[in-house]
Amino acid sequence: LHALFGQIATDLYKQSDVLAERSAALGGMPRCSPQSVVAATKLKPYPSFGFDGAEHLDELSTRMAILSTELRQSVLAIDGGADPVSADLLTDTCASVDHLLWLIESHFSVEDSRAFPKLQS
Repeated sequence: LHALFGQIATDLYKQSDVLAERSAALGGMPRCSPQSVVAATKLKPYPSFGFDGAEHLDELSTRMAILSTELRQSVLAIDGGADPVSADLLTDTCASVDHLLWLIESHFSVEDSRAFPKLQS
């Protein structure tokens, strides 16, 4: 699981960097401090108690599904508008998140109730 968690961190960092660069290119100021992220997130705090690998995977798959849904809603909100480049970048980010979600869920066993995708279209 260590390699999977490393891939998730690397991929999400790359995607967040691209989106921050786009925001700056449009004259925005990306707010990327931990405090800003905590203040803006819709996610509940990550549980700090002991986890086994399967519990981490379950928590991550839930959060990645939420992120994917939020990205899709953002694409729909700006798609066809005056900023097709941002819509394209968000679509790429959503595809990356969906791939990571698939990788996470591929670690669930077939008998495990968590094996069914959490992503809602």
